[in-house]
Amino acid sequence: MDPELAALVVDARFEELGIVGAYTAPGGEPVSVRVFRSRDEDTAAGFGESRPLVRAVTVQVRASEASPAKGGHFDIGGQVMRVEGQPRIEDPARLIWTCQAVPV
Repeated sequence: MDPELAALVVDARFEELGIVGAYTAPGGEPVSVRVFRSRDEDTAAGFGESRPLVRAVTVQVRASEASPAKGGHFDIGGQVMRVEGQPRIEDPARLIWTCQAVPV
C-alpha cells in the first residue's frame, strides 16, 4: 500500500473511532492523543522471581502523536494506565504504536 494512502487511512480511523486521551512520557508533559483501547486481559508481570498475573489493556496510538515509552502514562476517560514493557510498532506502514498498560 502507498505510504501516503496508509497514513490517510490510519488518520481517518483514529479520528472517527479513536478515544480522546492524553499521554505523558516519563518526566514529560501530557500531550493530547487519540487511542484505541482493548478490553482487559490477564498478563504476567515481573515481580522479583515471581510472575503474578495483572489486569492489562492494549493501547494503540498513532506514531505521529506520541512516542510511548515504558513507564509513560495514558489517561483515557479518567483512567490512568502505566505502560509496561517496551511499546512496539507492528503495522506494516509503521504508523501505530502498540503498548501493554496496567491501571495505576
